[in-house]
Amino acid sequence: MTQHTWIFDLDNTLYPFHHPMYLALRDVYFSTIAQKLNVSVEEAENLADAYLEKYGASARGFDVHHGLDPLTTLNKIHDAAELHLLDPCAKTRTGLEKLPGQKVIFTNGPEKRPCGKNGYAHDVLKHLKIDHCFEHVFGIIWANYLPKPHPTPYDKILDELNVNGAYCTMVEDKAINLKPAKERGMRT
Repeated sequence: MTQHTWIFDLDNTLYPFHHPMYLALRDVYFSTIAQKLNVSVEEAENLADAYLEKYGASARGFDVHHGLDPLTTLNKIHDAAELHLLDPCAKTRTGLEKLPGQKVIFTNGPEKRPCGKNGYAHDVLKHLKIDHCFEHVFGIIWANYLPKPHPTPYDKILDELNVNGAYCTMVEDKAINLKPAKERGMRT
């Protein structure tokens, strides 16, 4: 029998959307972008929203339209993450530990730093005390900056894991990111 694979998003899925750490990250992101582009924070936020809508990740839009290196920008912002604001949830940890099958993370956040060391996604998982639950972390750098919902990273995950989508479940907070999963036979 084929083992089931669970593909989890990270931000806003394994911890709540309106969590103070995530909100603080957004503030750092918008102020960093505003400074780099010499625009107001409000304009940076408007651009980010437009690029998120168009590309699935605002960092992709800032790279395409403004030449901002996504790796440098994302790591600078995510290095400012106030992980101490995240509280590990014993129920989440226990639920993940009991969930049968392979579990992986698929995030539009960076999984490593420019030096090659583990990055934001690994840091969050470790702080939440659930890093041991996941066999792989697939992030925006691994995806060559093609964010969800772009179909290519979904295919790449299935290929790398050597699994059929019919044996996968995707757990994700954004409906738009579930469509490519569903198209590949995953449960959502």
